[in-house]
Amino acid sequence: MQSNRGAPGDFEVVVVNPAGQLEHWTKHNSAPWVYAPGEWYQEQTFGANIAFGGPALVQSRIGVLGYPENGSGELHYVCTAVGGVMQHYSRGLAGWSLLGTFGQNVTSGPCMIEGTYGTHDETGIGNFELCVAVNGQIEHWWRYNTTPGGAWSQSAAFGSEINRVVSLIQSTYGTDLEVIAERTDGHYQHYWRDENLAWQAGPIIT
Repeated sequence: MQSNRGAPGDFEVVVVNPAGQLEHWTKHNSAPWVYAPGEWYQEQTFGANIAFGGPALVQSRIGVLGYPENGSGELHYVCTAVGGVMQHYSRGLAGWSLLGTFGQNVTSGPCMIEGTYGTHDETGIGNFELCVAVNGQIEHWWRYNTTPGGAWSQSAAFGSEINRVVSLIQSTYGTDLEVIAERTDGHYQHYWRDENLAWQAGPIIT
């Protein structure tokens, strides 16, 4: 993802290494240069016994002092640990820390975004929206971020023959949530959540 630290903003990546830890890497895109322009450098290694990572790194509006270089919001990341629980980390003034765990029997990496649900205007803090494959279905989880320390809640399980979730967005089409999932047969399928908060199965793409 691209954060708002600097102008243009830095690139931020979190990956799982072979030792089962998480590595946070950054590429500065503007001065002052910590390293040579265009060079990636490792910010921190954190966590342990991590089994799966996915596209679940976001910069939230939570914690306006959370990313101290320019007062931007905290980075948040969710991954899957050995044993099938999801772990939620955030990066504040003291670096990355574990906020909590949730879910069970997860065998893939989650996808997470910060949506508009829970906001009251364009500056508000939105809910985290997360989809992950569990036992051949997609589980949708959400976290109300306006309340500090909010708990994760599961709202639905849907689909079938799902191997992993590869993307999640909130579209401008009715503010629907849109998911692309990889099936166990190697094809990809589109799902979306409609205005009644019901998940619908779309076409198999390829």
